[in-house]
Amino acid sequence: MAYKISWYEDKRIVSAVLEGEVTIDEIKIYAAELMTYLDDGIAPVHLIIDFSKVKKFPTNVVPLRSIFSWKHPKIGWAATVGGPALLQAFSSIVMQVITARYRAFKTTDQALEFLATKDETLVIKQ
Repeated sequence: MAYKISWYEDKRIVSAVLEGEVTIDEIKIYAAELMTYLDDGIAPVHLIIDFSKVKKFPTNVVPLRSIFSWKHPKIGWAATVGGPALLQAFSSIVMQVITARYRAFKTTDQALEFLATKDETLVIKQ
């Protein structure tokens, strides 16, 4: 799996793009890096996670549940973009566990428009 995490909007919106075949070990590394962004952010920190280039994802929920068992005090909304239907369904469950409000979208622009309606303090750059 290749992934890239960066600030879409400094300290407020995290952009994460995942590609290819995703493994449990890679998800552990990704989740730890994501936690660092949340720690450094200004609450509420929103997530946009792009799954549109994911080809294969682990379907065993047990190890994934332990990876995403944290609840971060700065988490805001989480939006996923694209990806297989099973991955979208799993994301919904994970977001409930980490107490993030969650929505799925077809495009990043749709996700950004949604976040702008939920948090007036955001400065969305298009």
